[in-house]
Amino acid sequence: MDAVAARLAGLRESAKDRENLLSAYGPLAVFLLLGAWVTLLIVGFALLQWANGSALSTTGEKPTFWVDLYFSATTFLTLGLGDVTPRPMGLPRGLTAVGRWGASASWPS
Repeated sequence: MDAVAARLAGLRESAKDRENLLSAYGPLAVFLLLGAWVTLLIVGFALLQWANGSALSTTGEKPTFWVDLYFSATTFLTLGLGDVTPRPMGLPRGLTAVGRWGASASWPS
């Protein structure tokens, strides 16, 4: 009965094939989870900045959600290019400091 169910589900019957599949799944799952975690943190921080009114100083353009997303990514990935900076007010600076602390505290040392 198990062999029939495995064939219907399209699973491989060989133990070696199964082990090869599972040996690739482990590292792939780690990279996918890490990528999803980083992406969700960057988007979440951008949504916080955007909900706060995009209090960013940019060079020539009006801040939009995409500018907030760009700022979030450069802050999280510790690039800090300086072309987009938070205005010197309380909450946006505080959000940036918390985001920067979260990025540096969450990477393994």
